[in-house]
Amino acid sequence: MPHKDIWERLRDGDDVDLFEQEYTDIVRVEFARCRELMFDINLTRPSDPALPGMWGDLLGLDGQLDPSIRLIHPMQIDFGKRMHIAPNVLINHSFTAMSIGGISIGEGTFIGPNVTAVTDNHRLDDVTILNCHPIDIGRRVWIGAGASIMPGVTVGDEAVIAGGAVVTKDVPPRSVVAGVPARVIREK
Repeated sequence: MPHKDIWERLRDGDDVDLFEQEYTDIVRVEFARCRELMFDINLTRPSDPALPGMWGDLLGLDGQLDPSIRLIHPMQIDFGKRMHIAPNVLINHSFTAMSIGGISIGEGTFIGPNVTAVTDNHRLDDVTILNCHPIDIGRRVWIGAGASIMPGVTVGDEAVIAGGAVVTKDVPPRSVVAGVPARVIREK
């Protein structure tokens, strides 16, 4: 079996020691790069013509952010290159993406303020061991203010996540979920 690199191991949910050399040499460097860029982005005026290029740098794009994507800062994205944001997406202010495990956001999705998406977790018996599971948000999803989406969740197309919900399990397409933990309260 070929050796998986650190990013493949993180994507696949393998246990990764926070103090192993590959994590220190590669992941921590990328984390520091994103922290610096987020600091600069969060202090940049929304009208600054350099902003789309800054977002492009953060997300690892060749050039500027697609103009149909609206990212309203301030926000925090830990690993920009681990994010895929489709066209016509709106992400409101105070979004937190702990995106080391990968986050995909489908076309036409609206994300309210203070939403958190977390792809990483630590083992209960050893907090120095990290494991990640990607989050996949479908097309035309609406996520209400203050919702949290936890590791490994897939949100189906046209689903609605109520404000304040904590989503720990997959959300079926065209359904409405609410609560802590979130549960289906209606089919659209």
